[in-house]
Amino acid sequence: TKVKPVMAANYQLELGKLPARRVSRISGLSLMGNNQPLDKNGNQPVDFTIELSGAEAREWHAWLQQNGKGAARREQGRLLLMAPDFKEVLYDINLKDVIITSYSYEINDNDAAQNPDAQATIKKVTIGLKADVVLINAVK
Repeated sequence: TKVKPVMAANYQLELGKLPARRVSRISGLSLMGNNQPLDKNGNQPVDFTIELSGAEAREWHAWLQQNGKGAARREQGRLLLMAPDFKEVLYDINLKDVIITSYSYEINDNDAAQNPDAQATIKKVTIGLKADVVLINAVK
């Protein structure tokens, strides 16, 4: 089997109806197993974080306000690991029963410096997630 190159930013994330078109980073996601104990259903939950552009922060913030951190509401999603040309899907990773475990954001410092009376904009958002089940499917 020929190994295909994978770049750190070559992925697309779908998580319920939450926007994740501008994912700049995913970290802590180990697809080779982890040391977490199995849950009562025999699953091994996976914790990871994503970093999004500030443009998508509003919908994530609204979801958290409505549901609360770690809320019972769980989202279904998938992570697509793309080839360097961003056209071919190498792996389709299904994420089942995902909850938000943390949420933080970074303010754009230039806003305050240019206009102290203006409302600051969010530069990026970091969101902690936990998926109860992760299913990895090699596409090619």
